[in-house]
Amino acid sequence: MIRIFDSYDALQKAHQEDISNFPILWLFGKKSDAELAEAISKIGAKSVDELVGIGGGGYIHKEKKEDFLTMMQNHGEERNKFSSNQNNLVEVIFSEMCDHEYNYTQDPEDTLNALGKTYQDLQDPNFKKAWKQAEKKCLKG
Repeated sequence: MIRIFDSYDALQKAHQEDISNFPILWLFGKKSDAELAEAISKIGAKSVDELVGIGGGGYIHKEKKEDFLTMMQNHGEERNKFSSNQNNLVEVIFSEMCDHEYNYTQDPEDTLNALGKTYQDLQDPNFKKAWKQAEKKCLKG
């Protein structure tokens, strides 16, 4: 189910809540066998063989893999739907510029990475126009 959002903040908050509510095991550092067994049991697994990595130190139960992939696909579709409106795209770019200190560095790489974009995307007329509008707003403040 694709949801409609009235702001980028609302979209980000909803996506974060989805991730927070999904049974993900975050493993960092060395764990004893007992600590690992306790941790994996919290997501319904009995052994590490029942886990699949999702990146960034996150693991889910193999049985939840399709649910996770569906959630991630929906997030992408929701972000694309939101960003299909030019004003919303400016809001998205501006928000990521602020989050990645573009006003200080004026280096687009971190902002582009956060948007899942490359320097080549700056050649797209719609994206370039939105980028320039967001940049003007970001550098003004």
